[in-house]
Amino acid sequence: MISNTIKTIMVPDWDKVDPEIIELIKSGHMRLREGIVYWSKGKKLIDGAGSIVKHLPFKEMTVDLSEGVNVVELAKAGAAVKQSIFLAAGLSTGIILGAIVIQTVYLSKKLEKIQASIDKIAIEIQTQNQLFYLEKLSSYIGSIMAAHELLGIYQEHEPIPEIIAPLLVTLAQQRNELCTFLMKLIGWIEQGNNRDGKNAITQEHAALIIDFITHVLDMMPKAIYVESTLYTRLGRYHHADTLVETAGAKYTAVLQAYRGWARDSYDNLLTGSSSSHNNRLLTNKFNDIKSLLNSLENKILLGKNEQFNQQDEKLIIALPV
Repeated sequence: MISNTIKTIMVPDWDKVDPEIIELIKSGHMRLREGIVYWSKGKKLIDGAGSIVKHLPFKEMTVDLSEGVNVVELAKAGAAVKQSIFLAAGLSTGIILGAIVIQTVYLSKKLEKIQASIDKIAIEIQTQNQLFYLEKLSSYIGSIMAAHELLGIYQEHEPIPEIIAPLLVTLAQQRNELCTFLMKLIGWIEQGNNRDGKNAITQEHAALIIDFITHVLDMMPKAIYVESTLYTRLGRYHHADTLVETAGAKYTAVLQAYRGWARDSYDNLLTGSSSSHNNRLLTNKFNDIKSLLNSLENKILLGKNEQFNQQDEKLIIALPV
């Protein structure tokens, strides 16, 4: 449970947006971050045009976070441009999710949950290499928490580049180290399950590791969003876009490795070639892993909020207004 209160946030008032701006966003010539419309890199149509085009008009919206974040419901609520519900749902949901990540305790709760599990995993890990990466992950979580707090402060005050710039360097380094650690950890589960005797991973330990990987991979798109927002607050919109693209590609590579491990393990379960230990383990965790791999929320936060796939679109449109 994220919060037992209803939060009021600001979302775009699409009824007041110039149709020409909407068309330029749809065509990819303009992009949108934090309510600011700007030219995509290399897409200016008018000589001498500035990067920032305009600030979107906003209106208040209340969201109930008592049972988590329902992305489809947010998309439906944000789709105010009836003639372009596909675009409006995507853009609005991206902004609403962004506001929730930045303005509420949503991200903090996720980070605290991961931090609490690090000590439990460290007790079972015997190699210095794995402990080293766990310490790095703990540092990354601390940096994201610091960035989260700074963004909350800078809602009311001007951002200070001298503080944000070194933090961005630290976040980039720690994020890449985290991706390396997760790749190692995914392989370590498989190797550990194939060991015999005292070197084998217990079922309880393996379950903890899988939960840990799943939670961290679910958290990373939110952390990348926070990181990109730091660039946005400095007015570096194209830097924010580039960050999401490069960080998103590395995240996707780790996610695909996890997908591959889960797929192979599930195939072994169906063919009966895996141990009863692995059967029980994967059966208990499969729904959580499947939710992670199919997360619409993470897709939006990784910069894909301008286009849903057709299945997502049909789901949104089918909902009653």
